[in-house]
Amino acid sequence: MSGRGWLLVAVSIVVVIAIGIGFSVLGTPGAARKAELDKKRIEDLTSLSNELGGLDWRPQPQPLPESLDGLNLRTRVKTSLNDPETGKPYAYRRLAADRFELCATFATAVKEKDLEDWQKEWAHPAGPHCFTFVVKRGLGAEMVRTPAG
Repeated sequence: MSGRGWLLVAVSIVVVIAIGIGFSVLGTPGAARKAELDKKRIEDLTSLSNELGGLDWRPQPQPLPESLDGLNLRTRVKTSLNDPETGKPYAYRRLAADRFELCATFATAVKEKDLEDWQKEWAHPAGPHCFTFVVKRGLGAEMVRTPAG
């Protein structure tokens, strides 16, 4: 093999090592996509909880609905009632007159220790997970904290 051949092999090895290090530090593009989808799920659930918690602030206060069918969202521009990957609706369950639950299926696990203080309540495992909220009159919906990893 000539000098150029060895140089090409050496450069190729350095490039492969650099790509490997990049993936180990930053994660794969697939993992980044999953994390972005989970971030969108949290954004949607946050908007939905704010919307449901604000029903009693409207000119004519409304009780929590039995389902999200027909819910007229004020924040509809950014909020989806459906999972960004599967297109299936997020799960909603009215638990009491002042309590409800929102659920999604997450691609990744996010632990409290990996979140900022103001985000810790949104920690979740990979897979299906529900968040419970209580509506406080005139204050909106507040998440009922449950221990998370």
